Amino acid sequence: MASNGTWLFSSGGFEEFFGWKITRGVPYVNVGVVCAAKHPRNGKSDLRIMGFDVREVQLGDAVASVVFHITMAYTDSTLKTWSFSTGSPDSWMLVAQGLYLTSCLSSVHILKPALAEGMTLMTSTDGHLALWSRDPADTSELRWTARHQVHQNAILSTALYTLPDSSVLLITGGDDDALVFTRITSPQSASATSKTLTIPRAHAAAITGVLCRSTAGQGVQEVVTLGLDQTVEVWEVRLRNEAEVWMDWKYRGRGRGGRVLLTLGICFG
Repeated sequence: MASNGTWLFSSGGFEEFFGWKITRGVPYVNVGVVCAAKHPRNGKSDLRIMGFDVREVQLGDAVASVVFHITMAYTDSTLKTWSFSTGSPDSWMLVAQGLYLTSCLSSVHILKPALAEGMTLMTSTDGHLALWSRDPADTSELRWTARHQVHQNAILSTALYTLPDSSVLLITGGDDDALVFTRITSPQSASATSKTLTIPRAHAAAITGVLCRSTAGQGVQEVVTLGLDQTVEVWEVRLRNEAEVWMDWKYRGRGRGGRVLLTLGICFG
């Protein structure tokens, strides 16, 4: 959704991608939603847009137009960045694109604050995450600069959180039933490094949903996971300091003896 809350985007199969205009103060219903823009490739292939992320590159008010850069992850292992202006719904322009390997991409996150070259984090069904940036020699080409395996096979769900020291914490759930926490330091530079903690058998089946939310406690995040085992679990992440980020995971679920509480600790130094 746009920062001013007036645009919402959605994607699906057959390269479907829609822009929805949100109007507030509509009589009786308060909020009105109308499909105001369609991607030019809508319905023209059997590719699915598996995920996308949006960055506003030209801000505007409720009346003036806004320009968005929308990065999309496709099933054919391609990553594409499109430019879209709300002032002219037909003005879609391909800004940059790149090819990963052969596996289906599963999600994409534009790292913030985004640099001019558009540093992007991507996950795939081969169990890897990859950092992407614009090729300095050809800004219309996206290329992956670092690759790190975090799951045995497909990554199905992701959540991204920026730590106080500006490193990035990527939380992923996979087909391997594992919940993985990956801390990426210096993600905006060529010297980016990754450290991973894997919690095997976090669910009894594939983890299809991950949500990260703040709590009232200082330095405490809650991670909610959803699996094909039809259970919802809550994990607490505690950030103890900026130099060494400690985290405690508290698992809440139902066992034969009632509720189960398990606390784990790890330090990413």
